[in-house]
Amino acid sequence: MASCSVTYTPSAVNTGTHTITASYNGDATHAISSGNTGVTVTANKRTTSTSISCTPSSVSVDSSTTCTATVTDTDVGTQTTPTGTVSFASGGAGTFGSSSCGLSGSTASCSVTYTPSAVGTGTHVITGSYSGDVTHATSTGSFDEGVGKRATSTSVSCAPSSVAVDSATACTATVTNGSGANIPTGTVSWTSDGTGTFSAASCTLDATGKCTVNYTPTAVGTGTHKITGSYGGDAKHATSTGSFDEAVSAARKHRTMTTVICDPAVGVVPRPADPDTRCTATVGDLETSKTTPTGVVSFTVSINGGSSTFVDSCHLSQTMTGQASCFVIYGTFTTGVHSITASYEGDGTHESSTSAIPGVFTVIVGP
Repeated sequence: MASCSVTYTPSAVNTGTHTITASYNGDATHAISSGNTGVTVTANKRTTSTSISCTPSSVSVDSSTTCTATVTDTDVGTQTTPTGTVSFASGGAGTFGSSSCGLSGSTASCSVTYTPSAVGTGTHVITGSYSGDVTHATSTGSFDEGVGKRATSTSVSCAPSSVAVDSATACTATVTNGSGANIPTGTVSWTSDGTGTFSAASCTLDATGKCTVNYTPTAVGTGTHKITGSYGGDAKHATSTGSFDEAVSAARKHRTMTTVICDPAVGVVPRPADPDTRCTATVGDLETSKTTPTGVVSFTVSINGGSSTFVDSCHLSQTMTGQASCFVIYGTFTTGVHSITASYEGDGTHESSTSAIPGVFTVIVGP
């Protein structure tokens, strides 16, 4: 048996298996012959690195950023420009304009857009994976994209803009995000720097980003109540606050009407005792939204058209909603016509009033 050796250096992968054939030409004693063997050939690809950058580096939910992948030949020797594609993925919730892009140019770069749909942890890791080419090996890079909630603006308006104490105004909060899309949701909480009450401490935004409550001031204070609406935010939108200066004036008192009736209407002298009559004053609230008058009614008498003199007073008691009454006993031995007038002095809510028609008690001489 005889042998010899050669060195074979493949210059391309081709099918991945190179068949090496050796042919013996024979000699004076030996015939020709040949043999072969298969050699597996693999590519010794050049190493690469992939870098990812996104601009802007921080965006709000539903706003886009452009992410660029750049692949660099990092191997020794003569560097060549990588070709092929880069596939993108995100560690947060969002969408890419395209899931991959093809490298181009001498810088071997390409770009896609990324739009986050939720804040998540506040950082979305954007990963670009280079798939390699015939000459270049795969590699991966990533970028930390900051993601925050969308800024909002809250405006507050109240109508009417000026009210009296104990009268209501309707206050509306409007929350916007500046884009017109993805209307903010959630609730608005209400406060006032004056003394008053809200129909609800908070309200829920409707499909247009608005909600309304009623505010009723219970004291004038400085004359201006600052009504503040505070938006609590939602998964995509940041908090914000707005306010409105509501003018508050003293409440107009309710008008009243006082009537008086004396019973009996006639007294007779002489008698063992002075004749007397029961004079009852009734005070009514004349407004549509009635409250019951309180306080004191004073009675005066004019005899036969003379000057009036004080008789007595009494404290009102409610007879029904919006109405109260009280009475005094008037006695006299003086004959003639006694005209009894009732005067209501008013209270914190009600105006004063005097009976337009007096109660009449006529004293006559008996048989």
